[in-house]
Amino acid sequence: MENDHALEVFSFLAWNEVPDKKLFPKPVRKGVVAVADWIRHSIQGTSPSSFYHDQYSDEVERTLRTVEKFEGLSVDYLPAVREMRAALDEPRLGKRSL
Repeated sequence: MENDHALEVFSFLAWNEVPDKKLFPKPVRKGVVAVADWIRHSIQGTSPSSFYHDQYSDEVERTLRTVEKFEGLSVDYLPAVREMRAALDEPRLGKRSL
């Protein structure tokens, strides 16, 4: 859950139940941060003309759906989710933020 493969795990967890949810809260939080890093890296390497209006919506949906399933198990996901949201504002290749 600490690398680019977090998205694959979120694909599974978003749509499937696990027998023991207590094993997942901290790894899920780390996975959200890994998704944020992946989004940031992807944006940095993508030409502005290659972007489309709902880019990353599937990845964000899977991630948030998973987070919802593990809420209330003593882990605060809000900082990690905010980090993922901030990653979506990463300046694009060839564009500078003001």
